[in-house]
This record gives sequence, structure tokens and C-alpha cells, in this order.
Amino acid sequence: MTLQPLIQTPFIIQFHVILALYCILSGPFAVFRKCRDRAHKIIGHSSVLAMSLVSFSSFWIQEIKVFGPFSPIHILSLATLIVLYQGVRLVYQRRFSEHSRQMKMLYLFSLCLPGLFTLLPGRRMSDVLFADFPWLGFNLMAAVLVTAETWWNSAAPKLSRQ
Repeated sequence: MTLQPLIQTPFIIQFHVILALYCILSGPFAVFRKCRDRAHKIIGHSSVLAMSLVSFSSFWIQEIKVFGPFSPIHILSLATLIVLYQGVRLVYQRRFSEHSRQMKMLYLFSLCLPGLFTLLPGRRMSDVLFADFPWLGFNLMAAVLVTAETWWNSAAPKLSRQ
């Protein structure tokens, strides 16, 4: 592991990476806890704020240009902002089970799936985390996603009753 590829990047990328890591690490505490207590609310609020900032900051990261200065990942960023708004709105409407389901899906599809592509060999974060074993990070993230998807499908009926 070497931080050099990350240290040499513009500030906006460092900001984006730090917040994305916070979201990835704090997410399970917010979305997969059974207890919806004060800790859930604090971590949830901070995760929503961080995820919003991750999505907004992505619009200033324009290294892969497909549609003018933007790439397909920017569509995901826009969708993430919309789903975050809807997820927060569901809480205020007291539709907690829908909120829970939406935030879990958001965690998996807005953080873990892009994380898979971020860890492709030759990409910056792959170089930072797995410089000596370029396919290791991608394969680990793919295994995590397959496991999460399998768990989600087996637990979905139980989760809808919470």
C-alpha cells in the first residue's frame, strides 16, 4: 500500500476519497443496525451529509470524459442525490421500513458498486491499496458485492417486516 498516488492528486479528489471512505465505513453502522437509536440518527445524518458531498464533489472530478466533461459515473452521482433526498423525505413521512430499504440499496449501489470499478487495476485507488496485487482489490470487492446481494435476497422478506 502506498499513499503517494493519492497525495499527488488535486484536493477535490482527496476530499472525495476521504468522504467516500467515511461513507463506506460508517454505512453499515447506520443502515444495518437493528436498533434505531440516537447513534443511528447521528451516524445516519453524518453519512447522508458525507454522501451528498461525495456526490457533489464528483462533478468536479472529470478525468474520464464521455459526455463533454462528464462520464457515466456522474449519472450515478445525480441519482444518488435524488435517492438521498427521497430517503430523508421518507423519514419525515414516518415511512421507516421504506426508508430503511432505500438507504440499504443506496449504500450498496452508490458506494459498493462504484467501489468495484474504482479498484480496477490501473485506477488510482487500486494503485493506492493494492499496488503489488492489482486484481486483489477488484476481486475482493466483487466477492463482497456478491455476498451482499445474496444476503440481501435471502433477508429481503425479513427486512420488509422491520
